[in-house]
Amino acid sequence: MSEVNTLASKVCSFKPEQFHPVVTNTTAMTLEDVFVAPMYSFAWAMNQVLRGIPVSRNIWPVDTYLIPKYDDQKNIIDILQVIRGNTTEPWAISLPDMLHCDWEPSRFMLSFDVKLGNSATDDDSHDWGYMSDKGDFVDGNEHPFGSLVKLTIGKDTNIENVLMFCYRESSEYILLKLSTTNVDSIKALIKKNLTVTVDSNLYNLGVGLYEGYGYSADGITIMYGSTDDSINLGKVLMQQGTKYFGFNWE
Repeated sequence: MSEVNTLASKVCSFKPEQFHPVVTNTTAMTLEDVFVAPMYSFAWAMNQVLRGIPVSRNIWPVDTYLIPKYDDQKNIIDILQVIRGNTTEPWAISLPDMLHCDWEPSRFMLSFDVKLGNSATDDDSHDWGYMSDKGDFVDGNEHPFGSLVKLTIGKDTNIENVLMFCYRESSEYILLKLSTTNVDSIKALIKKNLTVTVDSNLYNLGVGLYEGYGYSADGITIMYGSTDDSINLGKVLMQQGTKYFGFNWE
């Protein structure tokens, strides 16, 4: 678990050798090895965002960041700036953006990589995404599925861990289970609008609900949906492979 990186806003100052990798076996070098982008530089940031990883400048608000825009063939055709976590507009690049070395991975309040999985449910349906052995339905006929690969927790959220993040196909709800030592702080998050970013798309899940599941000794389960965005996010959770998810509450 880690907190956000705090970089001072500063103009880049590089030595030429910083653009070249340290290679011990020169015969194994490829064209891609010839030049590297120094960490937190504009070139580094563009490399990240073109790979689908949201980035932001340290001086930007925590919920403002860049994502790629794709056409129907999944080709990148533009770079968009997410404003206040829920609206997007074409990014108006500036010279300071190119010269400063204060770029960093987007500062989501909560983000993680999930290797997606699924499990059959009692009603002949499925849950999709991720559920640890502390998930709400493991004590029934379900088993843990998926896995949390990497977890990053922002400051002041009081979240300790993610125990479940799944799409319940039968109800079309998104379920998020969090462990915490500060229940009141999670109650406050439940009352705020949640936006989830994945694959450069934003899903506005709205305000959470906890009636019907609620609190347990392990953590707090929050329900989101059933809305068009929760159903569309559920379709992402029904896919295979590993996905990166970013969460902001506002």
